[in-house]
Amino acid sequence: MQHSEFTIGGTFWCSGRQWCCTDIGTRTIAAIRIDRVDVGSNKPELLRTLNRAEAEAEGWFNGPSYAVLEYVFDEDGIVDCTLEAWSEVADMSGCVDDDAAASAEEALCITQARSLREHARAGGLRFEVYLPSDLADWMLGLVEAGVFTDPSEAVFVMLGEQHELESHADLRAELLRRTCQAALDDPRPGIPHEQVMKRMRQWLASPRPEPAVWRKQAL
Repeated sequence: MQHSEFTIGGTFWCSGRQWCCTDIGTRTIAAIRIDRVDVGSNKPELLRTLNRAEAEAEGWFNGPSYAVLEYVFDEDGIVDCTLEAWSEVADMSGCVDDDAAASAEEALCITQARSLREHARAGGLRFEVYLPSDLADWMLGLVEAGVFTDPSEAVFVMLGEQHELESHADLRAELLRRTCQAALDDPRPGIPHEQVMKRMRQWLASPRPEPAVWRKQAL
């Protein structure tokens, strides 16, 4: 999609999920996921997944501020969005299979999360994290500056901060407002859709270097 195709309140698809646009910046758009809502809780018996109709009936999409998280799509994310679900786009060969594979992978992840919850409550959780180059450079800069001892500490602290923020819808809304305002205040000119698509094709066609691996050092 192009930036001009988004409208506040309009729906679109990305990564096999349906979204509703909640705000539009110069280079970004903000949206909430509306095809389903995963309701979290510290009590396993209260965990549940709502479909769109159920979530709408309970007011999860009423806002702003919203009871569900808002996401910001940048220029790279915008070009991956479509007005129709992949399965409804006739001239995109292979996309249906990709969408089915993504749905199957998501189902496996949900199953694994459920199976690990009890063990994780008792002993915590270890997992592998991949950071793209910009985030990796920023993270390693913080370690160099002595803010964190290693990347795992940074992930621990930042996820803790996100967890504390989850129950404060007003603070999340203010953070989103500032993010969108920063995009609106960006003095750089917009990038034409054709140029963005050209960059994406070049990026997808280029070989990917192997990611660096952080190894804990023995003293």
